[in-house]
Amino acid sequence: MASVRTPGREFASMSHSDCGATLATTGTHMPNTYRVGDVLRRGVELRPAEAVAIVQRAIAFFAREPEKAGDPLTPDGIRITAEGDLTCLDDLGTPSVLEVGRLLDALLPREGRIRVPGALRYAIARALGEVESTPFESVAALSNVLQKYEARDAAVVIRELCVRVAARELVCSELVPSVTEPDAGAIPAVS
Repeated sequence: MASVRTPGREFASMSHSDCGATLATTGTHMPNTYRVGDVLRRGVELRPAEAVAIVQRAIAFFAREPEKAGDPLTPDGIRITAEGDLTCLDDLGTPSVLEVGRLLDALLPREGRIRVPGALRYAIARALGEVESTPFESVAALSNVLQKYEARDAAVVIRELCVRVAARELVCSELVPSVTEPDAGAIPAVS
């Protein structure tokens, strides 16, 4: 296995499974849970399959719960785990088609290097009521359409996303030197 002294170069060329193996062998701790909103704010662009996996798992999460009113579903209300699980905050209400569409729209990049299929963008616009088309009758109907964009099991996709986020954090922490506060009693050197 390659050395981990220059992680920026190494992780850039690694596959997802290689990054996970490197994280495991370097002794780097991978957090168990990520808030999806924090992942986006860290600059991680979700791939369409990752965004769909998160949305599908959120839909399944609420399908197990009784219908309830509450706050809208947002990236900050969703947590994903390194084990591939997803949880939603307790104060969230059962999402409507519109809320699921907003969530999916928020998860996918508008610009950047990740290409989002036009048909997926159309499904989002349909959920948001932005196109003149028959609206989705239910969240389940929207979920059925989203199945076309699932790469594989959602748990596997979410686990791989967590590895990617952890690898990005490792690279950033290696490339950005830590800043320490000067000792309050120290006298600054004058040249």
